Amino acid sequence: MKKVILSMSLLSSIVGVGYSLPEDELFKYEYEVRASSNSFNDQMMLYTYKKFLISTFEKLIFDVGEENHFDVLKKNLDLFDIENKCSAYIKYGTLVLVVGAGLGPSIRGRLRKNICDEDPVDTRFFIFDIFGK
Repeated sequence: MKKVILSMSLLSSIVGVGYSLPEDELFKYEYEVRASSNSFNDQMMLYTYKKFLISTFEKLIFDVGEENHFDVLKKNLDLFDIENKCSAYIKYGTLVLVVGAGLGPSIRGRLRKNICDEDPVDTRFFIFDIFGK
């Protein structure tokens, strides 16, 4: 009986050591931008924040080796704050930018790893441009 208990505790400790926390997951080169509310103006500004996130990310990452992308991004999350309206963090390998309270809709997409990757798709609803002004 003691051997069974000892072997089970040894097995569980090996499995416990091999388990990684969600924060330790690899960066997936994905982003999410959440709007402050459901208002029309906040939804329109969502695309401005998305473009800012992508351009800031590319300025940070393109000059650094791929093995250092996650470390550089983690150290420079404060650069994604626009006029103290946003907060950025990394959750489950995704870069998340929350505008204000973050109670509105969100936009998700993929980020480029280097200059040679394809350009990210710029989804925008032009109906907002027509009736937004």
